[in-house]
Amino acid sequence: MSFLIGLIGVVVYVCLVGILTIRKIGLEGGAVFDLSNQLVGVTAPSEGIFTLIAIALLSVGVLGLLARRLFSVRGSAFRIWGLWGFGLGGIALGIFRMFWTGNAGAGDSLEQGFEPWVVGWIIEGIDNPAALTVVLASVVIAVHSHMRRRALKGAKGDDSGPVA
Repeated sequence: MSFLIGLIGVVVYVCLVGILTIRKIGLEGGAVFDLSNQLVGVTAPSEGIFTLIAIALLSVGVLGLLARRLFSVRGSAFRIWGLWGFGLGGIALGIFRMFWTGNAGAGDSLEQGFEPWVVGWIIEGIDNPAALTVVLASVVIAVHSHMRRRALKGAKGDDSGPVA
């Protein structure tokens, strides 16, 4: 169950970052996109600083939740599986991005547009460096938590066999 929560969490996080990234790209080029990633208006180009701040705050918040697992005294298997779900789900989204061929390379191109709905959000979200950093950090935190849990079990003198 925890693994599934981690998977859902990474998809939601990447999609939110993707939505904000598409908005920022649009603002920089003077375009306004709706949630289906379709051009709905034209505006004066701007930096999109508030969108950038929103991406940073979202990423710091998610990273904080993940780091909380790292420093948790009780590194239960339930929590560790949630971290694995988040990290492996993010890697799966990255692999999906690598092999997606629709609008090949459209990415930041306002002329070609973005993939519609969730596909566009995932593509733009996983391409964002903040999202990549959070996903990779979750894998590192999961590995560290797993190793720490194994070491704590070994230190308690539990000689009942290998720790899973």
